[in-house]
Amino acid sequence: MKTVFVSSTVWDLADVRSEVYEFLSRNGYRPLMSEKDGFLDDLKQDGSYEKCRKAVEACDVFLMIVNNRYGGSRNPNAGEISITHQEFRWAVEYRRDFMCFIRDKVEADMKTWKDNGRNPTVALGYVKGEKNLKLFDLIDEIQASAVDGGALWWRPFVDSVHLKRQIGVKLGISDFSNHYLAQAQMLQALPRLTYHINSGTTERDGRIKNSVYVENVGSGAAVDIEVLLIEGQTLLRGTRIKSLPAGKPMPFDLVFALPGVIDPSRIARLSIRYNNILGNAFETEYTCDFSNNSTVPNYFETYFGEPR
Repeated sequence: MKTVFVSSTVWDLADVRSEVYEFLSRNGYRPLMSEKDGFLDDLKQDGSYEKCRKAVEACDVFLMIVNNRYGGSRNPNAGEISITHQEFRWAVEYRRDFMCFIRDKVEADMKTWKDNGRNPTVALGYVKGEKNLKLFDLIDEIQASAVDGGALWWRPFVDSVHLKRQIGVKLGISDFSNHYLAQAQMLQALPRLTYHINSGTTERDGRIKNSVYVENVGSGAAVDIEVLLIEGQTLLRGTRIKSLPAGKPMPFDLVFALPGVIDPSRIARLSIRYNNILGNAFETEYTCDFSNNSTVPNYFETYFGEPR
């Protein structure tokens, strides 16, 4: 039976860790979690720091989950580095089979933090407190590290269902996708993306600037979203976002001007492509008729037809 060491902060992820423990156990793996009864009982003489090191060294798979807490140290000689951060370094040192899942909201806050010059006082939506900004150093280290010449495997996750699905796929649990697809369909937890266009801003040369807003009006999260403006076979503009929860609007940085970007005499199309948390792909496409748009329109969305 293969062992999987699950590395994460515990207090904020207690429910998620319990779900992962049950999922791994049910599918023939032995999960190692420091808070569970029986965690390396044969090493009772060792402190918790040393027990974690030996567990990482002995495991077959190292599974890391990054949420919005950096965590504390269990070793007075380790300085300010958290035990979770140290467990990651041990996994690289011992060349463990590695997988890491980073909460999508943490990844979004990290981008905001970097866009603001790594300012420790910048207001973030999910990662709170200056100490927890060390998460971003940990993520940088994960994304820059390699074992045997290969980059470490990591993915964002939205919630516990999305997390378990990706763990199942990575570990090759064959019935996982079918099981949760049936469950999601039963719950109708499917995303549905719609859009509107914010337009009417006139530039000095008389062109019109338009930006696309996409909203998830479904009952499930959408992930790996692409919004593309296409004319013929030519991509004019495109943007991506990792995830969009149900009921949330999102302004995409997809700004285009007329005339100039698009020939008003031609037909273009807006394509919105996305997946649900189970990996099922969706695409909605709108036909855009710009032939009557050589002058300033009031609202650009009036030129978009029904999705096909």
